[in-house]
This record gives sequence, C-alpha cells and structure tokens, in this order.
Amino acid sequence: MMIGIEVSCHIPDKQGLFQNMSSALNEGGQVLMMDFIANLRGAIADPSIDIYIPTVQGWIDLLAEHHLVLDEVIDVSKQVANSLHDPEHAENTKGLPEVVQNSIRNFANSSISLEKGWISYCLFVISKNSALSLAELREHNAKQMSNRTPYPEARRNMLQQI
Repeated sequence: MMIGIEVSCHIPDKQGLFQNMSSALNEGGQVLMMDFIANLRGAIADPSIDIYIPTVQGWIDLLAEHHLVLDEVIDVSKQVANSLHDPEHAENTKGLPEVVQNSIRNFANSSISLEKGWISYCLFVISKNSALSLAELREHNAKQMSNRTPYPEARRNMLQQI
C-alpha cells in the first residue's frame, strides 16, 4: 500500500510518477491519495510555486495508462476550503517572514479556488489492475470521477460499517 498526501500536485513529471507507482505495486495493490483536480479548461501548471494539477480527464488518462483503477473518490473540497478560509490572511501574517506570508496566502487562495469550484480536493482509493484494457480502465475511472462521493455521505457510510 502507498499513501500520498498532496504529493502529485507538486510533481511536474506525472508520467514518471505514475509509472513508478504502478511498477512498485503488486496486482491489486492500493494507493491512498489526497490531491487536487483542476476543474477548468486545462491543467494548472505554475512552476513558480511548484503546482501541477491535472484536469479530470488528465487524471482518468494518467491512471488508465498505468493500469490504475479508481475504486473510490471522496470529495472533501468544501471541508478543506473551510479549513483554509482566512480573508484576513494579509493582516494576520504581518511581521512574519515572507516565506510564511506567501505560504498562508497560497492556502487562502486555495480556499477561494475550492469555494468557486475551480479546483476540487479529493481522497482517492486506487488499485492496480492489469487485466482491464485501456478503454475499460478509462471508462471505469471516468464513471468514478463523475460519481464522487461527498464527504458527509462517505462519513455516514463509514460509521454505519462500524
């Protein structure tokens, strides 16, 4: 099992990243990821702040090309936006080192982007499946992406299983 928390959004070479993940996994092995999805016309790439966020289609293709299947996608965008919300971030960070101010500003901007739906923040359960064709993987992953489970529903489901 692999765990990645906001890792892929900082790696520009997505093909290399997902190739490494796939080659390290046994068949049926799982990856738990927390990361962003770009909901705009194209991917988000800003080398000045090391951000590289794929679109929904980008995620679908990357995963399928490396024999990775989405088992579950939980959308926690609203909850993460709420936790990052700070409209007074400039005032709250006065006097702090510039790097800290920039970091807090990026968090506040992420909150705005999540609230406006420009990006999503999701929990992904991914597994390796070499038996499915590329077309089958793309179709399955597209279905999972379009049927994301909102966090409150996922939480209810989890608590019912306890």
